[in-house]
Amino acid sequence: MNQIIILIIILVALMMIEKGLNERKIRQIQKQVQANQLNESKRQKYLARKYFTSKA
Repeated sequence: MNQIIILIIILVALMMIEKGLNERKIRQIQKQVQANQLNESKRQKYLARKYFTSKA
């Protein structure tokens, strides 16, 4: 009986660890996406500025 309880506790602990790791991975991906969006925005502004200054 005690072994079953210990196994359940270990299982719950492993599930909590996995959830924490997944959340960390999700936050990391969100930061990467935000950085990519910022870079893309800067690139488009640069291209627009370059385009308009060449036309002037």
